[in-house]
Amino acid sequence: MEARKQDKSTLVEIGNVRIRRNDPYNLAVERYESVYNPIKKTETNRWAFKGYVETIAEGLNYIVTKDLLIDENLIESLAGYLEMHRRSVKLILSEINVLKEREHAQSDRT
Repeated sequence: MEARKQDKSTLVEIGNVRIRRNDPYNLAVERYESVYNPIKKTETNRWAFKGYVETIAEGLNYIVTKDLLIDENLIESLAGYLEMHRRSVKLILSEINVLKEREHAQSDRT
């Protein structure tokens, strides 16, 4: 996988998924993945748009409900899927704690 530069408008990045400010009203959920270009007949790695959300919380929920942190090619059984789902939820909860700590640190400075 090639190097990924974190954009200034990126609010949250978890694994290969990010939530970024798209415009003053919307956030975009994107996943870094291999994308096939049928015109050039090439495959490239890039941030692929997955959907719009209004809030970070909605974006985190979207990531879990759409299984964006799960690699479908690695699913071999229901038990394997459930384990991957559990890990993705754990990553989301960890990111929520990081965001809370960052907010708390900012409020202490003011």
